[in-house]
Amino acid sequence: MKYVGLNDKGFSIGKQTFLNVIRAPVYLGKIQIKPYMDSPTQIVEGLHPAIVSPETFYRANEVLSGRARNMVP
Repeated sequence: MKYVGLNDKGFSIGKQTFLNVIRAPVYLGKIQIKPYMDSPTQIVEGLHPAIVSPETFYRANEVLSGRARNMVP
């Protein structure tokens, strides 16, 4: 069976866009509310369930930010 990736189907995404998507709080079941008038940006619980655990999300973001130490596979 041949592997068919997203690139093979015409979908391409830049590196920075991919990193922005991975860092989105939506994976934790939260949404970001943009600032409005005098209120600041807020991250609140969404109506959807979390896709990954908070530990996995924060650990992955530490690795992406270069703050995590070398990991053993």
